[in-house]
Amino acid sequence: MKTTKENQKKRYKKGLARLAVSCLLMASLLPVNCLTASAANTGAISQATGTNPSANTGQETVSAAAPATGSVLNEVGFTPNTITKGNYVTPIWNQHVFWKKKSSAARHGCGICVTAMALNLNGVRATPNTVLKETKRTRKRCPSLKPKQAIKVLKKHKLGSVLINTKAYSKPQNIAIMKNALDNGKVVMALVRGYPFSDNIHWVLLTGYDSNGLVVVANSSNGHKKTCLINKKQYHLVTWDQIQMKLIQDSKNYSAFIIVG
Repeated sequence: MKTTKENQKKRYKKGLARLAVSCLLMASLLPVNCLTASAANTGAISQATGTNPSANTGQETVSAAAPATGSVLNEVGFTPNTITKGNYVTPIWNQHVFWKKKSSAARHGCGICVTAMALNLNGVRATPNTVLKETKRTRKRCPSLKPKQAIKVLKKHKLGSVLINTKAYSKPQNIAIMKNALDNGKVVMALVRGYPFSDNIHWVLLTGYDSNGLVVVANSSNGHKKTCLINKKQYHLVTWDQIQMKLIQDSKNYSAFIIVG
């Protein structure tokens, strides 16, 4: 009859064998182009194909439909367009595609998507569902994100963020603050209303401007219903005057923008 010590050794060996098999299975499931250890430790996302934008000038590169290498960000079976900032890239999620069209998140999730984009462009891997969970929302119950709630998420991930009350400045002053932020390598989460962005109060993400001075604006919605300017591109190239005209300054809770980075 085997002793208790022999049985323990036998169980120990079997446990090691099972662990080895599990490790092999996990390794076989990992994508070949997964993040390197150093990138994973810093939360970095591989940069999309294209020329690096200059953080000092605010000039930005927009890349068409290049998935973020090695990160599982494509949760619903489609490849969104991407946008880059420095060494980071983020999908430009369409809230009406990422979530079911009639869900609360699809209707009111613009702030959730924009916050997720801002996180990714600052080296924090996230999806809209990440922010949904962190703000204690669900797909079925997703009230519009308020600026202070977005700030709370950004601070949780130790990102620098400054909340600007648009009522405290003139529209030209607000634009000057935004442009200065982009020139210094930041991104701007802005609340706007109307053509060409959306029909109602809406979050968008300003990531830079091109050589012609047109501002690159990532939009999680489909644009203004009368124009649908962005179609499947999910970003606008607009003038500073267009942004100045659509900034919100008459709302108790939404007259604001956030500088991130």
